[in-house]
Order: sequence, then structure tokens, then C-alpha cells
Amino acid sequence: MANLRNRVNEDVARYECQRANGNAVPRRIATGNFNEQQTLAIELLAVKGRRSLGTIAAQIGVDVRTLNRWRQEPSFKEAVIDKSKNEYLGAGLPEVFAKHLELAIAGNVKAIELYYKVTGLFVEKKEIHPVIDDRSNEAIERDIDKLDALLDEIDKEPIH
Repeated sequence: MANLRNRVNEDVARYECQRANGNAVPRRIATGNFNEQQTLAIELLAVKGRRSLGTIAAQIGVDVRTLNRWRQEPSFKEAVIDKSKNEYLGAGLPEVFAKHLELAIAGNVKAIELYYKVTGLFVEKKEIHPVIDDRSNEAIERDIDKLDALLDEIDKEPIH
């Protein structure tokens, strides 16, 4: 528990420092994968107050078909979504993170678990062990016949 408290306190301190500098919202957009026009397109597509694709294409200096082709690429779509999340959720995110960290420090088990999951320290694994039925087809057929006989007996019994 003390180790978690230290880690959370370090994260709170780092977060407060980022918040003071105006950088509290996490940025996940890998802009290194995109050229300058694509990066600008991501910014414009994610911002509130939607513009037409033609307007955006003209503003960044590409054809509308090029912009549409970019929009179909999974990495481009993900970057637009991430940027939108940062824009729209960013305003309340610092308070949410701060409250969550307070709950984790206070010992709330669910908050601690979520903290571990969010930071990648806890990965839920489920192990699947296949059951292999080593009976022969004849043995399975006999079992089916027995079950059919039991069902026939049940059907013959009078209902009260």
C-alpha cells in the first residue's frame, strides 16, 4: 500500500506540475507519422464548429479526394478521434484525475484497481483450458441413447 501511495503521490506531483504549466491534458497523437498537411487536417477536423471538407482541403492545400482518402486510413481516423477527445474532454479531465487519485490514496479498492489498469500496471488475464473429451463415438452414442431413454420416461409420467 505504501508503494502505491508513493507512486500516486509522484503522479499527483507530476500532474500538478503539468497542470501549472498548462499541459495537464495527456497528448496521445503521434504527429510524427503524419506530414504537415495531414497534421493540420487532423487539427481542423477535430475542432468544434465543423467546416466543410472542401473548405478544410482548400485551407491545407490538398484536393478533397486526398482529404477523403486520408480520412479512410485507420491511423488518421484514430488521430482525429484522439485530438477530439483532448479538445472536448480536456476541460474537465484535470479535476477527474485529481479526484480519482484522491480516492486511490484514500484506499478505495476500485480506484486503486482502475489506477493500475490506466497506468498499465495491471493487465487482466483470463486463462482458457480446453477440455478434451477422449470418449469414442460409440461411447458418446450410448450416452445419447441413455439420455433419450430418460427423456422418454419423463414424457410418460403423468403431470399432477
